[in-house]
Amino acid sequence: MNDGYWVVLIGRALQGVGAAGAFPIVLPLVGDMFKNDDEVSGALGEIETANTLGKVLSQC
Repeated sequence: MNDGYWVVLIGRALQGVGAAGAFPIVLPLVGDMFKNDDEVSGALGEIETANTLGKVLSQC
């Protein structure tokens, strides 16, 4: 693998598989941690904000 492109491509694929497996676990966990609907909505909003910020920063 002399071409670094393939290393990055494989790494991103593994990252996608990990994220796809972790995200469905987080949603019910937040629902179990908080009982008040406002707290659940706020926590899910923070998770989505952090997720989006991570995607934006990864493009820099």
